[in-house]
Amino acid sequence: MVTALEEAKTALITPETRNSFATYVQKTLGRALERIGPASRPGEAESVAALRPTLLWWVAVYGNDPRVQAYAREVVNAYLADPARVDAALAGAALEIAATIGGDRALFDRIRKRLDATTVPVERTRLFTALGRFRDPALADEALTIPGMTFQEGGALIKSMASSAEGSQRVFAYHRRHYDELAQRLPPMFLAFLPNFALGQACSEDRLAAVHDFYADPKRNVAGTDKELAMREEEVRGCVALRAREAAAAATYLRAVDPR
Repeated sequence: MVTALEEAKTALITPETRNSFATYVQKTLGRALERIGPASRPGEAESVAALRPTLLWWVAVYGNDPRVQAYAREVVNAYLADPARVDAALAGAALEIAATIGGDRALFDRIRKRLDATTVPVERTRLFTALGRFRDPALADEALTIPGMTFQEGGALIKSMASSAEGSQRVFAYHRRHYDELAQRLPPMFLAFLPNFALGQACSEDRLAAVHDFYADPKRNVAGTDKELAMREEEVRGCVALRAREAAAAATYLRAVDPR
């Protein structure tokens, strides 16, 4: 269900329907989260534990649920005080939620401080993923220029940032400014994957055309680039077509769900 909702959200939810969509998320995924609870329980199925971080993210961010947002901040505070006190999966979800919902300089600096204090690869990846969720343009740009990132850490940061339409636009802008530098640091296989991050959650013919134009230059068209672009082109055009076909019906449905 969440995969289908992700596709629908990207194609059909507009600023005008965002609040109604939040109500829908609370009535569906919010109730599922209430059933399993926000924290892990002894003896629960692995499938339930695996689903919880996704439900927390959706209900807090897209459902705009203040209770889940407050819970995420509590988890973040506990984690940054003592990571051993918090379940790692919950910590990752909570960090991403807190960074997305009002992530400010103070939280950014706290995450950077924790990053400087750990050499554990899985924890560093978790922290870089959270840094990719900040929406403040200055903080997002700063995250992209953190010195000493490994290949895996940089990949986690960019993948996280590119998971929103606005973030992928920022990633694309960064690629355009720093492509020559990236080409010196990254293996060709990863360079070929950069158009995927540049498009991210885009649902726009204009963005698709801009990405095509940039990577059509032979200097940036490494082996595999055309294949990656072709796959993403099909997805983006499918999204554009779905928006044109169903956006009005989706808005009507959401007004019925939340008639305010």
